[in-house]
Amino acid sequence: MQDPHEEHGISQRRPDAEIRQEIHKRLNEDPLLDAGGIFVSVSRGHVLIEGSVENTESKGRAETHSRQVNSITGLDSNLCIRKAQ
Repeated sequence: MQDPHEEHGISQRRPDAEIRQEIHKRLNEDPLLDAGGIFVSVSRGHVLIEGSVENTESKGRAETHSRQVNSITGLDSNLCIRKAQ
């Protein structure tokens, strides 16, 4: 079976750094999300988001923004909710 990222033998896969940059941009542009505690890594198109967020809504927003980026092959989230102080 042919790789869905390949067309006519030429790889169409986006560079990991480009995917990571787009995710950071989306997270930082969301006015309802404090992205300061979120760390993003990408390996062969697979995204890992880690860190802490304020609440469940923020966690969902960060995961949704990350999933919406083109060319990702998967997403793992290790985000946790910060305890109220």
